Amino acid sequence: MRLLVVDHNALEPAHRKLYDELARLGDVTLRLIVPARWFNGLRELTFRPPVQPSGYDIFSCDVLFPTRTHRLIYRSLSTHLKEFRPHILYINAEPENFQTFQAARLCSSPKTQLVFSSWRNIDQVREGYPYKLAFLHRAIETYVLKRAAHGIVFNNQAKKIFSLHGYNATTVIPPPVDMQLFSSTERRVSDEQFVVGYVGRLVEGKGVDLLLEALALLPGHFRVVIVGDGPAAESLKHLARELRLTHRVEFKPPVGPTDLPALYATFDALVLPSRTTKHWREQFGRVLVEAMACGVPVIGSSSGEIPDVIGDAGLVFKEGSVEGLRLGLERLAQNERLRDELRQKALRRVREKYDLTIIAQRMHRLFLKLGG
Repeated sequence: MRLLVVDHNALEPAHRKLYDELARLGDVTLRLIVPARWFNGLRELTFRPPVQPSGYDIFSCDVLFPTRTHRLIYRSLSTHLKEFRPHILYINAEPENFQTFQAARLCSSPKTQLVFSSWRNIDQVREGYPYKLAFLHRAIETYVLKRAAHGIVFNNQAKKIFSLHGYNATTVIPPPVDMQLFSSTERRVSDEQFVVGYVGRLVEGKGVDLLLEALALLPGHFRVVIVGDGPAAESLKHLARELRLTHRVEFKPPVGPTDLPALYATFDALVLPSRTTKHWREQFGRVLVEAMACGVPVIGSSSGEIPDVIGDAGLVFKEGSVEGLRLGLERLAQNERLRDELRQKALRRVREKYDLTIIAQRMHRLFLKLGG
């Protein structure tokens, strides 16, 4: 079976591990297309050819609108379709995106099955699309869903939302974590400090201000490390100064995926304090699974998919509750037995639900089924 994959995230080599594994499973001839350059929300990435053979062909493609993921258009996609003649075209993008519309328009042959992906956990048809020209994105989604053979959705809520609007051809497959990269290693131990980490975008919806407010209510041996960047960075630094926390808070720039395990090893706990906004609710929380794989206890808010991702392998507090977050952090810091118990549960949960090899096998079975 010939599988053509279009994935802007795979411009970063660490995000190709899933396709490496798919190619290794056999029965699939895979070709991957990535943008020649793309802005991922934090920095601009440019394509670099793989250093080692990957078992499949990787092509970079010039794109229109490289700074707007929902409006990406691949200049040479039609050429690849005609040349490769795939049985399946998997485009890792939401059905309302320009690139997905482009793929649907080009998939004229009944021998090519179109598969899209979605993180959606807000009903955008009812609540509205978070873009300018929302009517255009609504029309695009309608067009795509009429032509797509299937959708891979990364959370349970997305499946419910698509079903609500009459599209039932979806399969829930969560994003994978590479347990060879993210693994439990020897960690920093200190009886003097309890280091709480946050890793991710600095935007309103991530609720990092709640973490600072909780820190202000905690004893002096608690310390916070905030790793990331975004439009809320300056306001968060200002809040830290207002709360007189500058000596207990460290802001660090974003780090690449391969540097994350070493970073997680410096944390006693990782927090994802997301809050729901008009157009966004936590869609998964990949950092939670990565930290869990590294043996770091996690605590997250009740926003979106966080409770389902954590399960019984971490702590969950009511979103927006500074007091709930404070109590959770105190509980973790004071109870070493609880931390050890959560580490064991987390490792088991990641192995069973999110491990790269398991996710690749599930996608492999789905693609073989769709490809006949």
